Amino acid sequence: MAEWQDDLKEQEKLVDETGYFKQIVYVSNDQFDCLPIPIPAKLNADFAFPFVAEEPKGMNNPKYDWTKHVWVDQDAASTSVRLTNAEKAIQTAQEQATSATNENKDLKNSLDDIAKNQTEQSKQMAQMLQLLAPAVAKNGGNTNA
Repeated sequence: MAEWQDDLKEQEKLVDETGYFKQIVYVSNDQFDCLPIPIPAKLNADFAFPFVAEEPKGMNNPKYDWTKHVWVDQDAASTSVRLTNAEKAIQTAQEQATSATNENKDLKNSLDDIAKNQTEQSKQMAQMLQLLAPAVAKNGGNTNA
């Protein structure tokens, strides 16, 4: 059990035994990562620096991120898992980028082939017209002969 959870149990006893304290909040700032303390009145918001009403459940070494307004676990194992997940996401993104690059190359090659074929067909059509032009001129433009 993490140290903050041990402190929480002690503070919960104070709340239960005295009747004076109404709520447990968590202090999270530069001095304390997560320090549970009882307060005599309910906090009117989910957080009011440096107090946070939400309990950091399932974390070993929590600290409140005041920018994102969420608890983050600073535990080495948790950090390792997040790092591993980030590495996997980066690898997946790199693989997708490589795949997209290869697909783009294949598409470019296909378009180049189509352009070459169209150029070749245009040349053949021009040659055919050159061959037919004298015959058409001989008939006076009448192709029903």
